Amino acid sequence: MPELVPYVPPTGNVFFPLASNAHSLVTGSPVGSVRSRMKVSSLLYENVLLEGGSMSIQAGPHGATSWRHGDRHDRPVAWQTPKGRKVGQDAPISLAIARETRRGVPSPGPYHQVVHSETSICWLPTLEPFVQELPSSCDWIVLGYPSEMASEFKKVEDRWKRRDDANGALARLVPEQFVRSRLVDSVSHDLAVGASGGWDVSVDRFHGRVIGARFAGDATIQTRGFALPILVPRVGDLDWADIFARWKANRSMSHALAETSRPRCIGHTRAKLPMPPAGCIAFGQPRQWASPRLAPELGTQRVVWPFSVQWWVRG
Repeated sequence: MPELVPYVPPTGNVFFPLASNAHSLVTGSPVGSVRSRMKVSSLLYENVLLEGGSMSIQAGPHGATSWRHGDRHDRPVAWQTPKGRKVGQDAPISLAIARETRRGVPSPGPYHQVVHSETSICWLPTLEPFVQELPSSCDWIVLGYPSEMASEFKKVEDRWKRRDDANGALARLVPEQFVRSRLVDSVSHDLAVGASGGWDVSVDRFHGRVIGARFAGDATIQTRGFALPILVPRVGDLDWADIFARWKANRSMSHALAETSRPRCIGHTRAKLPMPPAGCIAFGQPRQWASPRLAPELGTQRVVWPFSVQWWVRG
């Protein structure tokens, strides 16, 4: 029997979570890949939602920690550097606790160590520096915090975690248990947040491989459904002002794709694809869309647009 999950209609928005983009939020080409995804998303979605604040994520052979930080007025937000990441990985993970004697005052001790491990990953993700790049007229990229999920979606998150803990393909991909558990927690939570808001979720390639392991041959999850490959302009190298002008002139693309991604399968009824928007070219099977009005000089890149996907769990 298919496993029933709560459903929220798509909103035409995409969510960039902190934890599931943490691997790529380091200066250089990795953060450039996140910026490129944001620019492509600007063409495909009504709004691009960036999770605010910052995080500290550490994991190793014998333990893991994860902390979220809100606004830090004492220090400017900045991306982690490759050198800083290496320094963090060279230092051990250590966590000690002590009884609090006065509320709000650091405990005098004694402290008891509860976690001590070598460090396999040390990530300090933040998306806030992207906001400083945007033109003041940009109103479709929003920095904020998701609200609390309803209990139904928390149950879905917990169910996904349990399934991933039993996934042999994921164990082969990430052999260290605490590192794997930390990644599973991040991916399951961020996908559940996206589902609860009716948002698509954009993750980095590393976390994408974790999600992909769910569908390996011996994984516990199978899918039914299909995807629509589309071609969009290769806009990663454009500046934000250019993206702004082109996006404003081509809202029809995000509207058309939002219409396409709207669920159209009830029972075993096959989805009926809409016609492509004005100014777009349809070719091949399945249908691919490219807009020559957008930027013919840029070339195109292929994006897979999933919709009407039904999930169920084996046995």
